[in-house]
Amino acid sequence: MDTNKMRERFEAWVVSSGLTDIGLDLSRGNHDSYKSNTVHWLYCGYVDAWKESREAVAVDLPTKACIRTNEYTPFEVVDVCREAIENQGLKVTP
Repeated sequence: MDTNKMRERFEAWVVSSGLTDIGLDLSRGNHDSYKSNTVHWLYCGYVDAWKESREAVAVDLPTKACIRTNEYTPFEVVDVCREAIENQGLKVTP
């Protein structure tokens, strides 16, 4: 995910959490960093937590041996991979 997308998600989280209602300001300064030290601190923590959560994801997929021995058809391989990914709590798009 690119930085702009992470920033969009972070700002949406700040708004949905009601933090802007209590005065947190999402405006940015000249170097695109948040003017509010609190918001900057939250953003840095959010990005670090997001990166760490992505690094922790590990999905066991079918081995190449299963595919070579025709244990699965090509369509079944896709289904098995989709199931393995979804079992980790991740969304798979068509």
